[in-house]
Amino acid sequence: MNSDENYLQALLNYKNAEFNYQKSLNMLTPYISLTPSLNLKQQSGNNTTLELQTPLSIELQNINGLNIKSGITFDLSYDFNSSFSNTLNLSIILTNSEIFQENTEQLSALSDYLSKTWLLTSAKNQLFLQYLKDYFNAYYLNEKLGILNKQLDNKTSVYNSKERQYNNGIISESDFIQSKIDLLTTRNDILNISSQLSGIKLQKPSKEEINLLLQLAENIKNKLPTLDEAISKMSKRPDIESLQIDVQLSRINLKNYSIQRFNPSIFFSATYPTSLDKIFSSSNTNISVGFSFSIPILDKGENKNNMDNLNKQLEISTVKLNNTIESLKLSLKNAYTQLDIYLNNLEIALLKSEQQRLSYERMVSNKNYYAQTDLSLAQLNYLLSVLEVENAKFQVLVAALNIYNLIGLDIYSYFGGELSK
Repeated sequence: MNSDENYLQALLNYKNAEFNYQKSLNMLTPYISLTPSLNLKQQSGNNTTLELQTPLSIELQNINGLNIKSGITFDLSYDFNSSFSNTLNLSIILTNSEIFQENTEQLSALSDYLSKTWLLTSAKNQLFLQYLKDYFNAYYLNEKLGILNKQLDNKTSVYNSKERQYNNGIISESDFIQSKIDLLTTRNDILNISSQLSGIKLQKPSKEEINLLLQLAENIKNKLPTLDEAISKMSKRPDIESLQIDVQLSRINLKNYSIQRFNPSIFFSATYPTSLDKIFSSSNTNISVGFSFSIPILDKGENKNNMDNLNKQLEISTVKLNNTIESLKLSLKNAYTQLDIYLNNLEIALLKSEQQRLSYERMVSNKNYYAQTDLSLAQLNYLLSVLEVENAKFQVLVAALNIYNLIGLDIYSYFGGELSK
Protein backbone atom coordinates (compact mmCIF):
# COMPACT_ATOMS: atom_id res chain seq x y z
CA MET A 1 0.00 0.00 0.00
CA ASN A 2 2.84 2.36 0.78
CA SER A 3 3.79 2.35 -2.89
CA ASP A 4 0.37 3.57 -4.07
CA GLU A 5 0.11 7.37 -4.32
CA ASN A 6 -3.70 7.45 -4.21
CA TYR A 7 -3.72 5.50 -0.93
CA LEU A 8 -0.97 7.68 0.57
CA GLN A 9 -2.87 10.85 -0.37
CA ALA A 10 -6.10 9.43 1.08
CA LEU A 11 -4.23 8.52 4.28
CA LEU A 12 -2.77 12.03 4.57
CA ASN A 13 -6.18 13.64 4.03
CA TYR A 14 -7.72 11.30 6.61
CA LYS A 15 -5.11 12.13 9.25
CA ASN A 16 -5.58 15.87 8.72
CA ALA A 17 -9.37 15.53 8.90
CA GLU A 18 -9.08 13.40 12.04
CA PHE A 19 -6.81 16.01 13.65
CA ASN A 20 -9.20 18.85 12.80
CA TYR A 21 -12.18 16.91 14.16
CA GLN A 22 -10.40 16.08 17.43
CA LYS A 23 -9.34 19.72 17.68
CA SER A 24 -12.96 20.85 17.31
CA LEU A 25 -13.90 18.61 20.25
CA ASN A 26 -11.19 20.05 22.51
CA MET A 27 -12.84 23.45 22.96
CA LEU A 28 -11.45 23.90 26.49
CA THR A 29 -7.83 23.33 25.49
CA PRO A 30 -6.20 26.78 25.57
CA TYR A 31 -3.60 28.33 23.33
CA ILE A 32 -0.75 29.53 25.55
CA SER A 33 2.10 31.65 24.26
CA LEU A 34 4.95 33.63 25.79
CA THR A 35 6.62 36.37 23.75
CA PRO A 36 9.49 37.92 25.73
CA SER A 37 11.47 40.87 24.39
CA LEU A 38 14.53 42.80 25.56
CA ASN A 39 15.14 46.39 24.46
CA LEU A 40 18.00 48.76 25.09
CA LYS A 41 17.03 52.42 24.68
CA GLN A 42 19.35 55.42 24.47
CA GLN A 43 17.57 58.69 25.28
CA SER A 44 18.68 62.31 25.31
CA GLY A 45 20.93 63.39 28.15
CA ASN A 46 22.92 60.12 28.07
CA ASN A 47 20.01 58.33 29.75
CA THR A 48 20.17 54.60 28.95
CA THR A 49 17.32 52.22 29.80
CA LEU A 50 17.11 48.44 29.60
CA GLU A 51 13.55 47.10 29.26
CA LEU A 52 12.38 43.50 29.60
CA GLN A 53 8.83 42.57 28.56
CA THR A 54 7.31 39.11 29.17
CA PRO A 55 3.72 39.01 27.87
CA LEU A 56 1.96 35.71 28.60
CA SER A 57 -1.22 35.02 26.62
CA ILE A 58 -3.86 32.35 27.37
CA GLU A 59 -6.66 32.05 24.83
CA LEU A 60 -9.71 29.83 24.43
CA GLN A 61 -11.08 30.02 20.91
CA ASN A 62 -14.61 29.49 19.63
CA ILE A 63 -16.40 27.90 22.57
CA ASN A 64 -19.74 27.96 20.75
CA GLY A 65 -18.75 31.32 19.32
CA LEU A 66 -17.20 32.68 22.54
CA ASN A 67 -13.55 33.70 22.53
CA ILE A 68 -11.76 34.23 25.86
CA LYS A 69 -8.34 35.81 25.99
CA SER A 70 -6.45 36.54 29.18
CA GLY A 71 -2.99 37.99 29.53
CA ILE A 72 -0.30 38.74 32.06
CA THR A 73 2.27 41.29 31.01
CA PHE A 74 5.24 41.99 33.25
CA ASP A 75 7.50 44.89 32.28
CA LEU A 76 10.83 45.40 33.99
CA SER A 77 12.76 48.60 33.33
CA TYR A 78 16.28 49.46 34.51
CA ASP A 79 17.61 52.97 34.20
CA PHE A 80 21.42 52.91 34.40
CA ASN A 81 21.37 56.33 36.08
CA SER A 82 18.79 55.56 38.71
CA SER A 83 17.09 52.28 39.65
CA PHE A 84 14.68 49.45 38.75
CA SER A 85 10.96 49.93 38.03
CA ASN A 86 8.29 47.44 37.09
CA THR A 87 4.68 47.25 35.96
CA LEU A 88 2.29 44.29 35.98
CA ASN A 89 -0.81 44.24 33.79
CA LEU A 90 -3.53 41.57 34.19
CA SER A 91 -6.29 41.43 31.58
CA ILE A 92 -9.19 39.30 30.37
CA ILE A 93 -11.22 39.84 27.22
CA LEU A 94 -14.41 38.00 26.24
CA THR A 95 -15.92 38.41 22.78
CA ASN A 96 -18.73 36.64 21.00
CA SER A 97 -19.57 37.61 17.43
CA GLU A 98 -21.77 34.52 16.93
CA ILE A 99 -24.33 35.30 19.62
CA PHE A 100 -27.76 33.69 19.08
CA GLN A 101 -26.24 31.46 16.36
CA GLU A 102 -25.63 27.72 16.25
CA ASN A 103 -21.93 26.86 16.04
CA THR A 104 -21.04 24.72 13.01
CA GLU A 105 -17.33 24.08 13.56
CA GLN A 106 -17.74 20.59 15.03
CA LEU A 107 -20.30 19.52 12.43
CA SER A 108 -18.11 20.78 9.58
CA ALA A 109 -15.09 18.97 10.98
CA LEU A 110 -17.14 15.79 11.48
CA SER A 111 -18.48 15.91 7.93
CA ASP A 112 -14.96 16.26 6.53
CA TYR A 113 -13.67 13.49 8.81
CA LEU A 114 -16.41 11.06 7.69
CA SER A 115 -15.83 11.91 4.04
CA LYS A 116 -12.07 11.34 4.31
CA THR A 117 -12.67 8.15 6.31
CA TRP A 118 -14.65 6.70 3.43
CA LEU A 119 -12.10 7.80 0.82
CA LEU A 120 -9.38 6.04 2.81
CA THR A 121 -11.52 2.91 3.26
CA SER A 122 -12.38 2.88 -0.44
CA ALA A 123 -8.72 3.24 -1.42
CA LYS A 124 -7.76 0.35 0.89
CA ASN A 125 -10.58 -1.81 -0.48
CA GLN A 126 -9.59 -1.22 -4.10
CA LEU A 127 -5.96 -2.05 -3.36
CA PHE A 128 -6.98 -5.19 -1.48
CA LEU A 129 -9.24 -6.37 -4.30
CA GLN A 130 -6.48 -5.76 -6.84
CA TYR A 131 -3.99 -7.65 -4.68
CA LEU A 132 -6.44 -10.54 -4.34
CA LYS A 133 -6.91 -10.68 -8.13
CA ASP A 134 -3.15 -10.64 -8.72
CA TYR A 135 -2.68 -13.31 -6.04
CA PHE A 136 -5.21 -15.66 -7.64
CA ASN A 137 -4.11 -14.89 -11.21
CA ALA A 138 -0.52 -15.70 -10.29
CA TYR A 139 -1.82 -19.23 -9.73
CA TYR A 140 -4.58 -19.41 -12.35
CA LEU A 141 -2.61 -17.97 -15.28
CA ASN A 142 0.52 -20.00 -14.55
CA GLU A 143 -1.54 -23.20 -14.33
CA LYS A 144 -3.41 -22.35 -17.52
CA LEU A 145 -0.18 -21.48 -19.31
CA GLY A 146 1.27 -24.88 -18.41
CA ILE A 147 -1.81 -26.68 -19.75
CA LEU A 148 -1.88 -24.61 -22.95
CA ASN A 149 1.80 -25.29 -23.64
CA LYS A 150 1.10 -29.02 -23.41
CA GLN A 151 -1.92 -28.54 -25.66
CA LEU A 152 0.28 -26.67 -28.13
CA ASP A 153 2.68 -29.60 -28.32
CA ASN A 154 -0.16 -32.01 -29.00
CA LYS A 155 -1.90 -29.71 -31.48
CA THR A 156 1.36 -29.20 -33.33
CA SER A 157 1.61 -32.98 -33.73
CA VAL A 158 -2.01 -33.10 -34.85
CA TYR A 159 -1.42 -30.30 -37.36
CA ASN A 160 1.66 -31.98 -38.81
CA SER A 161 -0.28 -35.20 -39.17
CA LYS A 162 -3.24 -33.44 -40.77
CA GLU A 163 -0.90 -31.67 -43.16
CA ARG A 164 0.54 -35.00 -44.36
CA GLN A 165 -2.94 -36.48 -44.68
CA TYR A 166 -4.16 -33.46 -46.64
CA ASN A 167 -1.19 -33.57 -49.00
CA ASN A 168 -1.91 -37.25 -49.59
CA GLY A 169 -5.57 -36.51 -50.26
CA ILE A 170 -6.79 -38.46 -47.22
CA ILE A 171 -8.66 -35.58 -45.50
CA SER A 172 -10.50 -32.56 -46.78
CA GLU A 173 -9.12 -29.06 -46.92
CA SER A 174 -11.70 -28.00 -44.34
CA ASP A 175 -10.33 -30.49 -41.77
CA PHE A 176 -6.79 -29.30 -42.47
CA ILE A 177 -7.76 -25.64 -42.10
CA GLN A 178 -9.55 -26.39 -38.80
CA SER A 179 -6.42 -28.02 -37.36
CA LYS A 180 -4.40 -24.92 -38.27
CA ILE A 181 -7.04 -22.64 -36.68
CA ASP A 182 -6.87 -24.71 -33.47
CA LEU A 183 -3.08 -24.44 -33.43
CA LEU A 184 -3.01 -20.67 -34.02
CA THR A 185 -5.77 -20.08 -31.47
CA THR A 186 -3.77 -21.90 -28.80
CA ARG A 187 -0.66 -19.90 -29.69
CA ASN A 188 -2.63 -16.66 -29.27
CA ASP A 189 -3.99 -17.85 -25.92
CA ILE A 190 -0.43 -18.50 -24.74
CA LEU A 191 0.72 -15.06 -25.89
CA ASN A 192 -2.22 -13.34 -24.14
CA ILE A 193 -1.64 -15.16 -20.86
CA SER A 194 2.11 -14.52 -20.99
CA SER A 195 1.37 -10.82 -21.47
CA GLN A 196 -0.99 -10.81 -18.45
CA LEU A 197 1.55 -12.62 -16.29
CA SER A 198 4.22 -10.02 -17.10
CA GLY A 199 2.20 -7.46 -15.11
CA ILE A 200 1.92 -9.65 -11.99
CA LYS A 201 4.85 -9.41 -9.60
CA LEU A 202 3.61 -11.96 -7.05
CA GLN A 203 4.95 -15.48 -6.75
CA LYS A 204 2.65 -18.33 -7.69
CA PRO A 205 0.64 -19.53 -4.64
CA SER A 206 0.48 -23.23 -3.86
CA LYS A 207 -2.55 -25.37 -4.62
CA GLU A 208 -3.23 -25.64 -0.86
CA GLU A 209 -3.27 -21.84 -0.48
CA ILE A 210 -5.73 -21.48 -3.36
CA ASN A 211 -7.96 -24.20 -1.91
CA LEU A 212 -8.03 -22.30 1.38
CA LEU A 213 -8.88 -19.07 -0.43
CA LEU A 214 -11.76 -20.68 -2.33
CA GLN A 215 -13.05 -22.33 0.85
CA LEU A 216 -13.14 -18.94 2.57
CA ALA A 217 -14.84 -17.53 -0.53
CA GLU A 218 -17.76 -19.87 0.06
CA ASN A 219 -18.03 -18.74 3.70
CA ILE A 220 -17.89 -15.07 2.74
CA LYS A 221 -20.61 -15.53 0.10
CA ASN A 222 -22.87 -17.28 2.60
CA LYS A 223 -22.60 -14.32 5.02
CA LEU A 224 -23.91 -11.83 2.46
CA PRO A 225 -26.96 -9.81 3.54
CA THR A 226 -30.07 -9.64 1.40
CA LEU A 227 -30.45 -6.73 -1.01
CA ASP A 228 -32.83 -4.88 1.34
CA GLU A 229 -30.43 -5.42 4.27
CA ALA A 230 -27.53 -4.21 2.13
CA ILE A 231 -29.40 -1.01 1.18
CA SER A 232 -30.13 -0.40 4.86
CA LYS A 233 -26.46 -0.92 5.81
CA MET A 234 -25.34 1.29 2.94
CA SER A 235 -27.17 4.28 4.45
CA LYS A 236 -24.66 4.15 7.33
CA ARG A 237 -21.63 4.50 5.05
CA PRO A 238 -19.35 7.32 6.28
CA ASP A 239 -19.69 9.29 3.04
CA ILE A 240 -23.50 9.09 3.21
CA GLU A 241 -23.42 10.28 6.83
CA SER A 242 -21.13 13.11 5.70
CA LEU A 243 -23.64 14.18 3.04
CA GLN A 244 -26.46 14.02 5.62
CA ILE A 245 -24.45 16.35 7.87
CA ASP A 246 -23.89 18.68 4.90
CA VAL A 247 -27.67 19.00 4.51
CA GLN A 248 -27.92 19.75 8.24
CA LEU A 249 -25.14 22.34 7.94
CA SER A 250 -26.90 24.02 5.02
CA ARG A 251 -30.05 24.38 7.13
CA ILE A 252 -28.06 25.78 10.07
CA ASN A 253 -26.18 28.24 7.84
CA LEU A 254 -29.49 29.46 6.42
CA LYS A 255 -30.89 29.90 9.92
CA ASN A 256 -27.71 31.59 11.18
CA TYR A 257 -27.66 34.09 8.34
CA SER A 258 -30.96 35.56 9.43
CA ILE A 259 -29.08 36.59 12.59
CA GLN A 260 -25.66 37.25 11.01
CA ARG A 261 -27.04 40.01 8.82
CA PHE A 262 -27.63 42.08 11.97
CA ASN A 263 -24.05 41.34 13.14
CA PRO A 264 -24.79 41.10 16.90
CA SER A 265 -21.76 41.00 19.17
CA ILE A 266 -20.99 41.16 22.90
CA PHE A 267 -17.76 42.31 24.48
CA PHE A 268 -16.30 42.23 27.98
CA SER A 269 -12.89 43.49 29.01
CA ALA A 270 -11.19 43.84 32.39
CA THR A 271 -7.67 45.08 33.04
CA TYR A 272 -5.76 45.41 36.28
CA PRO A 273 -2.60 47.49 35.93
CA THR A 274 -0.29 47.42 38.97
CA SER A 275 3.26 46.66 40.06
CA LEU A 276 4.76 43.82 42.06
CA ASP A 277 4.88 45.77 45.29
CA LYS A 278 1.24 46.91 44.97
CA ILE A 279 -0.29 43.80 43.44
CA PHE A 280 -2.78 43.32 46.30
CA SER A 281 -3.39 46.97 47.11
CA SER A 282 -3.96 48.62 43.74
CA SER A 283 -7.54 49.70 43.03
CA ASN A 284 -6.94 50.80 39.46
CA THR A 285 -9.23 48.32 37.67
CA ASN A 286 -10.75 49.03 34.25
CA ILE A 287 -13.89 47.18 33.17
CA SER A 288 -15.69 47.51 29.85
CA VAL A 289 -18.87 45.75 28.72
CA GLY A 290 -20.52 46.24 25.37
CA PHE A 291 -23.18 44.96 23.01
CA SER A 292 -23.50 45.98 19.40
CA PHE A 293 -25.54 45.14 16.33
CA SER A 294 -26.26 46.65 12.94
CA ILE A 295 -29.51 47.26 11.12
CA PRO A 296 -29.22 46.88 7.34
CA ILE A 297 -31.28 49.57 5.69
CA LEU A 298 -30.07 49.67 2.11
CA ASP A 299 -27.55 47.63 0.15
CA LYS A 300 -26.86 46.60 -3.46
CA GLY A 301 -28.71 43.33 -3.12
CA GLU A 302 -25.98 41.49 -1.20
CA ASN A 303 -28.31 40.29 1.57
CA LYS A 304 -30.86 38.90 -0.86
CA ASN A 305 -28.13 37.30 -2.97
CA ASN A 306 -26.55 35.68 0.10
CA MET A 307 -29.92 34.34 1.23
CA ASP A 308 -30.63 33.01 -2.27
CA ASN A 309 -27.21 31.31 -2.36
CA LEU A 310 -27.78 29.66 1.01
CA ASN A 311 -31.20 28.39 -0.11
CA LYS A 312 -29.64 27.09 -3.31
CA GLN A 313 -26.83 25.42 -1.33
CA LEU A 314 -29.44 23.63 0.79
CA GLU A 315 -31.13 22.44 -2.39
CA ILE A 316 -27.80 21.29 -3.89
CA SER A 317 -26.73 19.38 -0.77
CA THR A 318 -30.16 17.69 -0.56
CA VAL A 319 -30.12 16.70 -4.24
CA LYS A 320 -26.53 15.46 -3.92
CA LEU A 321 -27.49 13.25 -0.97
CA ASN A 322 -30.55 11.83 -2.71
CA ASN A 323 -28.70 11.24 -6.00
CA THR A 324 -25.81 9.51 -4.24
CA ILE A 325 -28.18 7.20 -2.37
CA GLU A 326 -30.12 6.34 -5.53
CA SER A 327 -26.89 5.75 -7.44
CA LEU A 328 -25.60 3.42 -4.73
CA LYS A 329 -28.91 1.54 -4.63
CA LEU A 330 -28.62 0.97 -8.38
CA SER A 331 -24.99 -0.12 -7.99
CA LEU A 332 -26.00 -2.58 -5.27
CA LYS A 333 -28.80 -4.04 -7.42
CA ASN A 334 -26.35 -4.43 -10.31
CA ALA A 335 -23.79 -6.01 -7.96
CA TYR A 336 -26.32 -8.62 -6.78
CA THR A 337 -27.28 -9.28 -10.41
CA GLN A 338 -23.60 -9.70 -11.26
CA LEU A 339 -23.25 -12.13 -8.36
CA ASP A 340 -26.14 -14.19 -9.75
CA ILE A 341 -24.45 -14.23 -13.16
CA TYR A 342 -21.18 -15.47 -11.63
CA LEU A 343 -23.05 -18.12 -9.64
CA ASN A 344 -24.66 -19.30 -12.89
CA ASN A 345 -21.22 -19.27 -14.54
CA LEU A 346 -19.94 -21.44 -11.72
CA GLU A 347 -22.73 -23.94 -12.26
CA ILE A 348 -22.03 -23.94 -16.00
CA ALA A 349 -18.29 -24.46 -15.33
CA LEU A 350 -19.10 -27.42 -13.06
CA LEU A 351 -21.35 -29.00 -15.72
CA LYS A 352 -18.74 -28.49 -18.45
CA SER A 353 -16.08 -30.00 -16.23
CA GLU A 354 -18.30 -33.01 -15.64
CA GLN A 355 -18.78 -33.29 -19.40
CA GLN A 356 -15.02 -33.23 -19.97
CA ARG A 357 -14.46 -35.84 -17.27
CA LEU A 358 -17.04 -38.21 -18.75
CA SER A 359 -15.63 -37.68 -22.24
CA TYR A 360 -12.07 -38.36 -21.12
CA GLU A 361 -13.04 -41.47 -19.11
CA ARG A 362 -15.01 -42.82 -22.08
CA MET A 363 -12.00 -42.34 -24.35
CA VAL A 364 -9.67 -44.00 -21.83
CA SER A 365 -11.98 -47.02 -21.60
CA ASN A 366 -11.81 -47.27 -25.40
CA LYS A 367 -8.21 -46.11 -25.80
CA ASN A 368 -7.47 -48.64 -28.51
CA TYR A 369 -9.68 -46.65 -30.86
CA TYR A 370 -7.97 -43.27 -30.22
CA ALA A 371 -4.58 -41.81 -31.02
CA GLN A 372 -2.34 -40.89 -28.10
CA THR A 373 -2.57 -37.20 -29.00
CA ASP A 374 -6.36 -37.37 -28.82
CA LEU A 375 -6.19 -38.95 -25.37
CA SER A 376 -3.69 -36.35 -24.18
CA LEU A 377 -5.82 -33.48 -25.50
CA ALA A 378 -8.92 -34.91 -23.81
CA GLN A 379 -7.06 -35.12 -20.50
CA LEU A 380 -5.75 -31.55 -20.88
CA ASN A 381 -9.24 -30.28 -21.73
CA TYR A 382 -10.52 -31.88 -18.54
CA LEU A 383 -7.71 -30.32 -16.45
CA LEU A 384 -8.46 -26.96 -18.06
CA SER A 385 -12.15 -27.31 -17.18
CA VAL A 386 -11.24 -28.00 -13.53
CA LEU A 387 -9.12 -24.84 -13.53
CA GLU A 388 -12.04 -22.86 -14.96
CA VAL A 389 -14.21 -24.09 -12.07
CA GLU A 390 -11.65 -22.60 -9.66
CA ASN A 391 -11.69 -19.37 -11.64
CA ALA A 392 -15.50 -19.26 -11.52
CA LYS A 393 -15.41 -19.72 -7.73
CA PHE A 394 -12.93 -16.87 -7.44
CA GLN A 395 -15.14 -14.57 -9.54
CA VAL A 396 -17.96 -15.28 -7.10
CA LEU A 397 -15.65 -14.20 -4.26
CA VAL A 398 -14.78 -10.94 -6.05
CA ALA A 399 -18.48 -10.23 -6.70
CA ALA A 400 -19.30 -10.83 -3.02
CA LEU A 401 -16.45 -8.59 -1.83
CA ASN A 402 -17.61 -5.88 -4.22
CA ILE A 403 -21.01 -5.94 -2.48
CA TYR A 404 -19.34 -5.61 0.91
CA ASN A 405 -17.36 -2.66 -0.48
CA LEU A 406 -20.53 -0.93 -1.69
CA ILE A 407 -22.14 -1.47 1.72
CA GLY A 408 -19.22 0.43 3.25
CA LEU A 409 -17.35 -2.38 4.96
CA ASP A 410 -13.59 -2.08 5.36
CA ILE A 411 -12.98 -5.40 3.61
CA TYR A 412 -9.22 -5.09 4.01
CA SER A 413 -9.52 -5.00 7.81
CA TYR A 414 -12.50 -7.35 8.03
CA PHE A 415 -11.45 -10.07 5.58
CA GLY A 416 -7.81 -9.27 4.95
CA GLY A 417 -6.53 -10.89 8.11
CA GLU A 418 -8.71 -13.96 7.62
CA LEU A 419 -7.66 -14.39 4.01
CA SER A 420 -3.96 -14.00 4.87
CA LYS A 421 -3.91 -16.72 7.56
